[in-house]
Order: sequence, then C-alpha cells, then structure tokens
Amino acid sequence: MKILQYDTQVDLLIDKKQVKRLIEGVFCLKKTSSNELIVHFVTKEDISIIHGDFFNDPTPTDCITFPFREANLLGEIFICPQMGIEYSPDEPYKETSLYIVHAILHLLGYDDIDPSDEALMRKAEAEVMNHLEEKNLVLSNPSYVI
Repeated sequence: MKILQYDTQVDLLIDKKQVKRLIEGVFCLKKTSSNELIVHFVTKEDISIIHGDFFNDPTPTDCITFPFREANLLGEIFICPQMGIEYSPDEPYKETSLYIVHAILHLLGYDDIDPSDEALMRKAEAEVMNHLEEKNLVLSNPSYVI
C-alpha cells in the first residue's frame, strides 16, 4: 500500500515509518486493503480552517476524513497532533494514534453520528488500539532512546 504523508506541523515529532506500520496494522486487523492513502499532519490553525471550509465549523478538531470513491485511493485524512497533546498531555502519541485509527475507520465505513453507530465506532477503536498496543505499533516519540 502506498501511504503518502505530509507533515506541516511541529507540535509533535512524527516518524513516517511508525505511521506506515500503524496504518498497515489497522488494515491487517480489519482484513482490508487499499492501493493508496494520503495522511496530513497539520497545525491546530490549519485543521480549524479545513473544518470551517468543509463543515462550516471553524473550531479545531482532532481529525478530518475525506473518503474517495476511487479504486486506487481510499481517501485523505488530516490529523492534528496538537489536539492530542492538549487532550492527553501524558500520552500524546497514543492519542494521535487513536486519531489515525478513528480516521481510517471512517474511511472503512464506520460512523459516529447517532448513538448506535458511535457505539460500534468506539468498539472498533478499542479493538484496533488493543491490537496495535499488542503489536507495539502505537506511535511513540522517535527521539526517545531506552
């Protein structure tokens, strides 16, 4: 799978190899595939602009998903690591990993608008995050050395 990654933020150091492994882990667990996925890591200001332009809500959010209905490209996701830092200052990498998982699940057809769909989304998120933790695929600080 081709995973195009763009990182225009400096709030959280992102390792592209870790992101690729995480995404591949999600697709492996969900027994699905795609030829291509585009991932953007953006600032809080940028995600607010995108949120405003496409959803008429200029507030910052954790992730935004744009599904593509093409055979080769599953979609494009925008992730805001700063939201992960703010929401979970002790585990911003785990929180950012969850945002990636959430966005991919949206691309795979999960939704979280009504309560029953949201329950299915949360169950799928927990299943995927547990899998990623077991396989040591959750994002971590690439500059951290044991």
